[in-house]
Amino acid sequence: MDRTLRLVLPVTADGAIATAGVGGGRLVAVVMVDLSGHPQVAKLMRVHKHVGSGDVLSQWGC
Repeated sequence: MDRTLRLVLPVTADGAIATAGVGGGRLVAVVMVDLSGHPQVAKLMRVHKHVGSGDVLSQWGC
């Protein structure tokens, strides 16, 4: 069963962060999206704050 979440969410802001405490000082992209009407994604974000860092698979599109 394919459990991949496929949504297109409106981007509200974007930027980057680079500090010793985040990503080992490497530049990391930051994208803020509007989660209104998508409680399943909001729940995923809340759960993520209790999980350590690790690998992630993502796909960018425009």
